[in-house]
Amino acid sequence: MLMQMYTNQNMVNRMKDFIINKKIYLVLLLILANFLVAKADVQLSGFKVLPAYLVSGKLNVANPNVVTPFKFQVSLSRQLLSTGGNEDGSCTITLMYAVCNSCTDPSYQEISTPRAVIEADYKDNFGHPSGFSNLTLDAKLPANITKGVLIIKFTYYNSDQQKMLTEYMSNNSIGVYYNEPPVLVADLVSYPSPNQFEIGVKLPNEDLEFKWNNSKLTSSLVNIALYDASSNLIVEKTNVPNNGSIIFDFSAVQIDNTNNNNRFTLNIFSALMAGYGYNSKYYIRIKEVFGTKYGKSGLFCFVNDHPMLWQSDLPNAFPNAFWIFRPDSSGSGYGELVVDWLVNRINASNVSIDLYDDQGNFFKRLANSVPNNGHFIRPPDNTIPRGNPYFYQFKITSVENPSSFGYSEVFHHWFD
Repeated sequence: MLMQMYTNQNMVNRMKDFIINKKIYLVLLLILANFLVAKADVQLSGFKVLPAYLVSGKLNVANPNVVTPFKFQVSLSRQLLSTGGNEDGSCTITLMYAVCNSCTDPSYQEISTPRAVIEADYKDNFGHPSGFSNLTLDAKLPANITKGVLIIKFTYYNSDQQKMLTEYMSNNSIGVYYNEPPVLVADLVSYPSPNQFEIGVKLPNEDLEFKWNNSKLTSSLVNIALYDASSNLIVEKTNVPNNGSIIFDFSAVQIDNTNNNNRFTLNIFSALMAGYGYNSKYYIRIKEVFGTKYGKSGLFCFVNDHPMLWQSDLPNAFPNAFWIFRPDSSGSGYGELVVDWLVNRINASNVSIDLYDDQGNFFKRLANSVPNNGHFIRPPDNTIPRGNPYFYQFKITSVENPSSFGYSEVFHHWFD
């Protein structure tokens, strides 16, 4: 009986010793683990998207409708131990996407598989252990993302705080770049229309009312600009309400009558024949401020105070109508008389066309009634003298409303 009691007590003592020894072992193991982990310091030196996937320093999203795969590189470093070798550089790298870089709640989204960095990742060019690691990793930006930033999620052990930390390296963020291609709306502009070659505006005294179909745009604001035919900007109005029309005031536009390439001039045919060049023609472009849609008018010329044929040219005998065009400035061809006009500047279905001399005297009726279609050709007529002394003007009168009429500038009727 005594022997049994002694045996039982011995077993209890042994159990107590085992429990005590186990606790001591666990404590020592924990201390050892903490000692080892405490040395697991690693630093993220930086990260970058590989140049092949960048545009203007940002990730290039060529097509936002699909996933954008790309590669990025992270640079890690770890310190050298005083006893030789390197600290443990274990960490985890994940590339994240966020809508912005400084949001209160950026709502990070993982776009790469978390990569556990291990000892084998720290190798030099010869395969020897190193204090540095440059890893090239894969990532995929989801579809329908065209802006925001890329941010590294870096999980590591911080020996100062004695715990695992996760940081979002926003100071190394790289933006998302998407250059959405412009969308041409062919029928956006209604005035000047794409096939309208002359504009009935006398510069710089008159204004131009530019018109467009605002229902074809989604932006509440638009930018409207006047360009010459070489796409040099003449004047622009920005952040214009998308209400379908705007008045252009050209009073500030300087008209240089000494430089043909800068002059606002007549119609396209006259400009080319006079040698004024393409800069005598213009177009207007309208573009969304918030969006990519845009539209353009066709090339046109302003109907200005028509430039004189030469410095000694006779003045007009009548006030200039600035909507009736004389023949080209080199003459009137092979004896025919050509006149063009803007049909919306006269209240008429049909017009009569008369010829006046440079003194304002009636000379000859060319047509009693022709459609108000903006163009008339009179075949060569020997009863109308040609040559150096002969200058004429056209008069166009509404058949239905005779009080509506106008005169062209003086032109020289000569032989080519």
